[in-house]
Amino acid sequence: MGQGGFLLLYNATQYQWRKTYQHSYQMNNWDFPDTIAPFNGVRIYVEFDESSHPGDDGGDVKYELVGCPAGKAVFWIAIGFRNFYARFPEFAIKRGNQEYPIGTEFGLGWRHDGETVYILTGDYPNMQFLTNVV
Repeated sequence: MGQGGFLLLYNATQYQWRKTYQHSYQMNNWDFPDTIAPFNGVRIYVEFDESSHPGDDGGDVKYELVGCPAGKAVFWIAIGFRNFYARFPEFAIKRGNQEYPIGTEFGLGWRHDGETVYILTGDYPNMQFLTNVV
């Protein structure tokens, strides 16, 4: 049994999030819902296996924003060895007062027995990413 923690995903947009891809390697828990409704959130327990080669445990999941003006737009959530990532390959993103270009990736760290918050808000293409990670 490896380290575990929670990821709080909150959809603060008017668009439904639809899962289009999910993969994991050597993860005991990496299960994400097929959809997340607008203005709703889910709390997901994530746990590494950490048995034979703990450094390569990982996973990723891709969601698309359904019904945005572009038809759809995707974003990724990934985890490598004790580090969550947020990736935005199809739209620019704002975090705090800073704007980031298309293709930005944020490292969100890892909180053993804790919680990492991931909130996406705004109207496409003016999206903002909020987190409890500084």
